[in-house]
Amino acid sequence: MAVFSGYNLSCARGHRLIFEDLSFEIESGQILTLTGSNGCGKTSLLRMMAGLLDPFTGSIQWKGENTGSDFLSRNILWMAQETPLKPQLSVIENLQFLSCIMGGPSDKAAIQESLEKAGLGRFSHYPVSYLSMGQRRRTLLTLLYLVKRKIWLIDEPTNHLDKEGRDHLVNGVSDYVKQGGIAVIATHRPELWGSCTILDVSAFREGTKEERQAA
Repeated sequence: MAVFSGYNLSCARGHRLIFEDLSFEIESGQILTLTGSNGCGKTSLLRMMAGLLDPFTGSIQWKGENTGSDFLSRNILWMAQETPLKPQLSVIENLQFLSCIMGGPSDKAAIQESLEKAGLGRFSHYPVSYLSMGQRRRTLLTLLYLVKRKIWLIDEPTNHLDKEGRDHLVNGVSDYVKQGGIAVIATHRPELWGSCTILDVSAFREGTKEERQAA
């Protein structure tokens, strides 16, 4: 069983610890949701998992071994909140470029199929500037279907999405983990993701170690 884990992690911002003594473990076929108040470190933890931020203490591991840049580039798909799309290019042109640089397919047929799966097929040749924020978010999330990775790290994926967009995304994540994938999602709505494991990052804020030990 493939296990993605982190042990005794702490995150420092300036001279202040954002969280400390945080550990997690998730197996293939599972969803881990990161919850907690704004500023508690959910995005920072995702960035650690993606190799974009070094832990102040602790380590991120895959199958019991510390992860390196080679593993991360081949196995992790990091999906930030930002939507780095060129407004003057069409939806399909944006996805061709982004999929290609992330190691996914660039042929239009594969991208069109993924757009259909995301409920965006009719928008494929629209300039991104014509799209709403929700449609732009869904366009970017289409990369989840295009770029094959063992682990998805997704930061607040339901921002700007209507019910249709959320349903497409939830179904896509559900199908992915049923096939053995691992999904880690920072969210204020863990109830959307079914039988997920919930990690409250707020519980690991600086100075709460004694409280956790007492509980």
